[in-house]
Amino acid sequence: MMDTKEKILQKSLQLFNEFGISKVSQRKIAKSLSISPGNLTYHFKKKEDIEETLYFQLTTNISTDFKKIDTEEINLSFILTLMNQVFTYIHTYRFVFLDIVYLIRSNPKISDDYKRLIKNRKKRFLQIYNSLLDAEILQNEKLPNEYEYLYKRLEILFDFYLSSVEISQKGITHNHIKKHSEIFLYSIFPYLTDKGQNEFIKLINRS
Repeated sequence: MMDTKEKILQKSLQLFNEFGISKVSQRKIAKSLSISPGNLTYHFKKKEDIEETLYFQLTTNISTDFKKIDTEEINLSFILTLMNQVFTYIHTYRFVFLDIVYLIRSNPKISDDYKRLIKNRKKRFLQIYNSLLDAEILQNEKLPNEYEYLYKRLEILFDFYLSSVEISQKGITHNHIKKHSEIFLYSIFPYLTDKGQNEFIKLINRS
């Protein structure tokens, strides 16, 4: 049986995703669960405590998956599987990405960890980049800072694609997970060798 603390987290996640953080109060969470505000504050003194718990659930899941880079063969199939999983996490905890600027400005713990996360994410990108170069799947740079700029574009896609979907379409669905995983991969297609492009086409046709 789910305990009260876990019920609060699940309901908060649902409400944050649906309405955004600024429109969800502790009282609203308590009312949605049919519990007293005092019962809620017994488990989470502030709404910020709930935000942090959910945020760190997300980052722990993503970090765990990215650690597979250290132990598994890095190829395009691995990257597609990884991106599908990561975009699934992003969809599940989408309020973090839709309200990321607000969270960074209002929550010092999240702000500090997000800076750490960005550094670690770039380190993982470089690991993937070097592995694909060694496997002759990725071309060598033809322009100065070519892959540095590619990383910045992928970073923007990673962090803000949900905002784009929210603005331009009616709601965010699971269909966007597969689509944006493919958009991520399509972004690197021009940088692949002939070998890499052939593997890419076979992978996309199978997916």
